[in-house]
Amino acid sequence: MSCPVMRNNCDILPPMRKGLSCVPQQAADSLEVPPSPVEVKVYHYIHLPRLPTHDEKIILRPQGELCLDRWTHSELAGALWSAAGSTTNDREGIIFRLRPLQNLPIISTPQSHVVNALYMVRELRLDERVYPITTYLSAPDNS
Repeated sequence: MSCPVMRNNCDILPPMRKGLSCVPQQAADSLEVPPSPVEVKVYHYIHLPRLPTHDEKIILRPQGELCLDRWTHSELAGALWSAAGSTTNDREGIIFRLRPLQNLPIISTPQSHVVNALYMVRELRLDERVYPITTYLSAPDNS
């Protein structure tokens, strides 16, 4: 079961004008009932402030069937903190953001020992299941 992100070209088209659809013309000609416009899922994002320039950033890429938008922000963060073995003091100054369209969490922290601990995480335990992940260090902002 994969994350329902961008299944076909209809998901990325702008809202349809009256009388248009994503059904190919040949298929539309063979239909008895005229096709209705396809609903397009539109995401409205609040533009969050940029992550701190001097912080180190970790990007997590879920492997397999882990779809991040099925979990709450606090469930994901809790699973990550317990997998990394971070303490309450380690969590100070950490910014945890999710990018649901890319199915990626991004963690920004000024503490290098927290970055090292997060980089070593290879799996998340959510709801008694273990999901493999891959972690990456992002390039510095001034590179």
